[in-house]
Amino acid sequence: MTNSEKENSIGYQLSYTENLHRNLLNKKFTSNQLDVTPEQFIILDLLTEYPDGISMQTISIKIHRDNSAITRSIDILEKRNLVIRINAKTDRRKKIILITKEGNTLLSKAKNIAKAHAKEVANGLTETQLNEFFMILKHIQNNIHDSTNK
Repeated sequence: MTNSEKENSIGYQLSYTENLHRNLLNKKFTSNQLDVTPEQFIILDLLTEYPDGISMQTISIKIHRDNSAITRSIDILEKRNLVIRINAKTDRRKKIILITKEGNTLLSKAKNIAKAHAKEVANGLTETQLNEFFMILKHIQNNIHDSTNK
């Protein structure tokens, strides 16, 4: 693939931008003494939407990551007392993940950094441009979902 083909490739541009975004956010978390990765941040934020907890399988589905990656992240978060695992009421073999008080505290700090980061990376874009950008991304996502389900 030539450089011009890469520059005109949706997949390449999405991947490159996502890597830049994730690496910069990770750097900002680290420079603010927050021991959390962008993926762990997303997991913690997702857990706040489920006060009764959710399964790792559901986390995997919601953030589009494989189960083994979610298990590794949950293991790390649990060792740091940011989440806990409890037995599901309906099936004791199934584990439910809950965010802890410490997890909520860290998440609150991380959200402030992430909001400032989002503002910084969108610098110079109008609200209309951002809305169009999100609409285009959602269109691409729908196309991918449609192709996956064929």
